[in-house]
Amino acid sequence: MESINILPGRDVFYVDSRVLPQYPLDEVIEAIRELGREVEAVCGVTIDYAVVQKEQATPPTGADTPIVRRVIDAVRAVYGGNPRPMGVGGGTVAAYLRRRGYPTAVWSTLNHNAHQPNEHSSIASTIGDAKVMARVLLG
Repeated sequence: MESINILPGRDVFYVDSRVLPQYPLDEVIEAIRELGREVEAVCGVTIDYAVVQKEQATPPTGADTPIVRRVIDAVRAVYGGNPRPMGVGGGTVAAYLRRRGYPTAVWSTLNHNAHQPNEHSSIASTIGDAKVMARVLLG
């Protein structure tokens, strides 16, 4: 349709979900479809689905592996605090390495802003993160 003001219309939107490894994507997709069936019944509409990208998260690298311990120790040395491993889900480069059998850790300092206009980063964090990576690589 040419205009959002024309009814009846067609609406297209995408759902970008970061799913932790313990949740099978097929089950998540089925839960979304079930919600869609409820909307169809209540609103008298039809919903079509197309999976554009689907990447099952790999099992996490164990917290006791050398790479995870090195990252935790480096983060603690540079930033202080008590860092701990946790998953974020999704398709980081680490997922491809884990699939090939490499224990892998991903880490960065984030500003907690979404991919949106005026997204920004911190030079101080980038420098701190470089210090962390140097400690991971060089000890």
